[in-house]
Amino acid sequence: MEVDTLGGDVAGHKDADGRGRLLEGLDDLLLGHEEPEANDTETYDNGVKVVPSYLLESDIVYADNIQPLLVDSGYYTTEQVESGQS
Repeated sequence: MEVDTLGGDVAGHKDADGRGRLLEGLDDLLLGHEEPEANDTETYDNGVKVVPSYLLESDIVYADNIQPLLVDSGYYTTEQVESGQS
C-alpha cells in the first residue's frame, strides 16, 4: 500500500484515528450480541429511518504535519514515509 492512500490497516488495527478502537468487539456486533456504538443519531436519514452512525474526526495530512500525525502516532515509520511505501 502506498503511504499517500492512507486507507487504514484493518488487519493490523492501526489506530491513528480511532478506527482500531471501533473494531474491538466487532465479532459480537456481527453476531448480533450487541448494538453498535453510535455518536450521531440524527444526521443520516435514508428516507426510511435515521441511521445511527459513529463519526470520527479526521485530519488532513500536509507536509508540515506528517511527523506528528503519521510517524509520532506509530501509523508509519519515518522510512515508510520517506520511501512512499508502507
